[in-house]
Amino acid sequence: MQRRRPQFSPLPGSFSFVIASVLIAAPVWCNAQEMRGVAVQGYVTGLHLPDSIDVNGQRVVLQPSTSYGLKKDKTTEINSPLRSELKLGAYVWVSGKYEYQNSIASTVRFREDWNQKLEGFGPIDKVITWGVEPVLLADGYPVRISSTAAKSFHGDAQRLDGISANTWLHYKAERGPDRILAVSIADFVTVKPKPVKVVNGVEDFKLQFEAPDLLAHKDGQVMLGVVGKWYPIPADRTLQERVSRVGFSLVPPLQRALADDDPGKIKFRFYAVEDPKLRGIFCSPRGGVILIPKHLVERLQNDSQLAAPLAYAVAAVLQRQGMGNLMEQGRMIRDEAGTVGIYLVSPLALAVALDFAGALPDHQVATILEEQRGRLALSLMSDAGYDPWQAPEAIRLLAPKNLPNDLNSLKYPDLSGYLLGVLNLQYRQVSSKDSLSGLNRSGDPTN
Repeated sequence: MQRRRPQFSPLPGSFSFVIASVLIAAPVWCNAQEMRGVAVQGYVTGLHLPDSIDVNGQRVVLQPSTSYGLKKDKTTEINSPLRSELKLGAYVWVSGKYEYQNSIASTVRFREDWNQKLEGFGPIDKVITWGVEPVLLADGYPVRISSTAAKSFHGDAQRLDGISANTWLHYKAERGPDRILAVSIADFVTVKPKPVKVVNGVEDFKLQFEAPDLLAHKDGQVMLGVVGKWYPIPADRTLQERVSRVGFSLVPPLQRALADDDPGKIKFRFYAVEDPKLRGIFCSPRGGVILIPKHLVERLQNDSQLAAPLAYAVAAVLQRQGMGNLMEQGRMIRDEAGTVGIYLVSPLALAVALDFAGALPDHQVATILEEQRGRLALSLMSDAGYDPWQAPEAIRLLAPKNLPNDLNSLKYPDLSGYLLGVLNLQYRQVSSKDSLSGLNRSGDPTN
């Protein structure tokens, strides 16, 4: 989990997921730091250069006299090279006046995200390349383990070639010009999942669940809680096979490579559930049953947009598995020589530990966990061949209870904003369109 300063306030109707029996509204954000005289601040969500940009959906008019600088700068310049940083996902503070429902920019200041030093603690999903300096997908980032990096191993994985789906990485790094994080400190921690006793499928997922029989055209059903209402899982073969195909393609390679009898193997299953009142994505408390309401699937315009909420749910399951098992074995880990340094030095790992004791404010812990799920979702989408730039648009379409007639009137929720910031820094933009809502590709995977 990467610890960073939260940047947004909560919006009603934000994207959410549900762990059966427990409703968790996500995201929950802290208020951004305010600047005096700022007319609007946030992520750039639309480009209409050279005349204007959109910031969190608000039109900002640029003038020949508009000047540019960094947040820390005392002065700004009209001809500053920073103007080239006006990209989707850039975080800006705009000063000026409000006129005819638009903000007229006198100055635009940028947050220096490209110069951040990063520290994080998250799961390793894939080994991209081996060698003297291997490149991994970890915590939602491609990371290069420098040959000079300080390395330590805790648990079963005692060498780089012992990395598995149950390995988490604590890292300190800087973003390189190739968009890969150059890691200077790497602590590898092995998660030890416990075997699960299976009783008629209930203990496997800890969920009252019956799968549909697509060949016999027989609906399945699920009870989202210990007691309560049964929700139908329609035996719609086209719908269910699409949801399953997209969902399984997002499961990380290291997780798929585990043997079926490995206790760390998550038995992912993906279905559309039918009830127009359901608004969130549902994950079983144990295992990997992921349910998405059918009416939300119908809002999404292509496979990449469908991949976004499913990837988010996969990330939530991976995160929950790792967090739970790390906490269970925490006493053993802390007893290992040197490992205590991870928990004392890393505020992220410490935040995870303290969360279970309720020592941190809920909004801080929620922000840390939510941002990690978002990064992991983008990474899973990209690695599976989907267009991660479709994720902010998908979340925008899923956010409201009812879609307006004019989709252009929809604002981008806070989670879309955070994902935009990661996309701007981490992913090559493949569209020449002026705004995210203008993305009009098929959204099908390219591999």
